[in-house]
Amino acid sequence: MAGKVETLATSVIEPIVTKLGYELADVEYAKKVNGMNLTVFITNGDNAITIEDCEKVHRAIDEPLDELDPTAGASYTLNVSSLGLDRIFKYDKDYLRYKGKEIFVKLYTPIEKKKEFIGVLDSLSESEVKLISDGKEVILPRQKIAMAQPYIRF
Repeated sequence: MAGKVETLATSVIEPIVTKLGYELADVEYAKKVNGMNLTVFITNGDNAITIEDCEKVHRAIDEPLDELDPTAGASYTLNVSSLGLDRIFKYDKDYLRYKGKEIFVKLYTPIEKKKEFIGVLDSLSESEVKLISDGKEVILPRQKIAMAQPYIRF
């Protein structure tokens, strides 16, 4: 059911979010502690998303979602959020957002006796992710990637 709810919600939400000047990064329909939640993740390029941005999008999509009723009458809590600094990549667009920036990649099985890599994302294809790590090109087959996310230096 979740896939259908997310797809229906996306069809209404995406044009609204785009018109407001943001990018719709993801829509997630999942059970949380307080029941079912429909969470809309937005981004604005390299600009930070503020609570005011989230409120603006929430107000704009609330009524159209009520009219659409993507959950077929089931109650849910609507949330609008930024992606967060350490969000795990789910889609190609998540990777592409970090092209030229450092990312952390964890593999299911080792390559050159390593399961974890930190490097600058150089390119992405259907079959592989290319990083520049310690001055060397590292090619990681996508089917071996367990998780990838932005790398945050403290």
